[in-house]
Amino acid sequence: RAEADSLSDREALFLVFTTGFTTSQIITEMSGRGVGLDVVKQYIVEKLKGAVNVESEVGKGTKVILTLPLTLAIIRALLVECSGQTFALPTTSVEETLAVPIDRVMKVQGRQAIRLRRRTVPIVRLDQVLHLPPGEVESSGNLKIVILGLSGQRMGLVVDEFAGEQQIVIKSLGSHLKRVRNVAGATILGAGNVVIILLVPDLIESGRTMAGSGGELAAQPVTRGPGRILLVEDSFTTRELERSIFEASGYEVDVAVDGAEALTKLESSRFDLVVTDVQMPRINGFELTTKIRGDERFSRLPVVIVTSLEREEEKRKGIEVGADAYVTKSVFNQDTLLEIVERLTR
Repeated sequence: RAEADSLSDREALFLVFTTGFTTSQIITEMSGRGVGLDVVKQYIVEKLKGAVNVESEVGKGTKVILTLPLTLAIIRALLVECSGQTFALPTTSVEETLAVPIDRVMKVQGRQAIRLRRRTVPIVRLDQVLHLPPGEVESSGNLKIVILGLSGQRMGLVVDEFAGEQQIVIKSLGSHLKRVRNVAGATILGAGNVVIILLVPDLIESGRTMAGSGGELAAQPVTRGPGRILLVEDSFTTRELERSIFEASGYEVDVAVDGAEALTKLESSRFDLVVTDVQMPRINGFELTTKIRGDERFSRLPVVIVTSLEREEEKRKGIEVGADAYVTKSVFNQDTLLEIVERLTR
């Protein structure tokens, strides 16, 4: 909540490019899974080394601007020194460079940041992001910072030195190093030295996982055991099919033959998600979902409805009772169901 409140209007606008972002009220086979503009961003920015921008005005419309380099093999880059090595940053994502007194660094929500023209910009050390030995300590008391901007996000990289700007030719690292995190490729400078070209989207994502003073890595998440699913289905054949799908993917599964038995099991065990049919004796799936949402203990428990009911009014009923996803059996797809469950149990 605090992080959301701190977003500027422009930063909030760029949330549409976030993986998993959706405006759909419920997940179905066709919508609500957050596969959209994030694909555009990944292709344009990461593969083609371009940029994507969006402008929107209420009541008038939205404009998406795609910028591609004139040649995908040659880019203009800022060279920086860090831990005794030279790295290249595409200038399309470099907003500015500056030297900032160390005493201007502040701590905001556990992260180091600076104030730049009335905006707070988080900063991280490049040597920490790349897991390199500590760089040089700036004797003048100033930090050399590269401000990166991409898709509404801004971040400052602390480097040892700025080493100039020049055009470089991008060279692939080969298929065996096709996807090294934070690395877009390499180039060879005039003196013959090889320089790594850094991938800005990865740098920003890596930087967001770093916190606290000194740029130490944020605490690692607590390792969880396999997710536990409560499967509610009165048909033996369907129940065993779905159980085998989930168990083959590493989930622990408990079953109930109707909503009444499911409520009893919810009282005595912890589950990460409920998968339920609709048409069942005693308490049906819609009634079960309503009762789950009405109980404070389970109100945030994800519920996926898997049913043969596929009319629009039935899907709307699923939204009304508070289901997180609605999958129809007539177009049942194992991969889609597993993708939905994985997303809801992250």
